[in-house]
Amino acid sequence: MSIDKILLLGDERLYKTSGDVDFSELNDFLPEINELHKTVVDYRNKYGAGRAIAAPQLGLKKNYLF
Repeated sequence: MSIDKILLLGDERLYKTSGDVDFSELNDFLPEINELHKTVVDYRNKYGAGRAIAAPQLGLKKNYLF
């Protein structure tokens, strides 16, 4: 995923409800977690700003509550 694939405010996909991630599924999501990190780093390098990104902004409709 590159920074040009970040879903922006107003995109209807951001308003859909995310499903829950079960604790047993966490290892399955490691590639997506790494992609979230890589995207933030790429964004910071390009724009000199940015602290975090949410999974739905990359189209991953999952939610993990601690």
